[in-house]
Amino acid sequence: MKHRSFLAFDINEAMRSELSQVIALLSTKAKGVRWVKPELMHCTLRFFGEVEEEILTGRLSEVVAQAV
Repeated sequence: MKHRSFLAFDINEAMRSELSQVIALLSTKAKGVRWVKPELMHCTLRFFGEVEEEILTGRLSEVVAQAV
């Protein structure tokens, strides 16, 4: 089974609050845009795409854990 995979980090509540305010302003001007809920906001460092589950649960997760 494949999973949509990326390397990311969470952002703090203060930043989420500020981004929510910006989104509130932009959403009145940018029609047709699907905005992310504040609780789902993060900063993506690298998008890997669809990756096999075996790769994610194997060596890759160990390497990422050691790097961060």
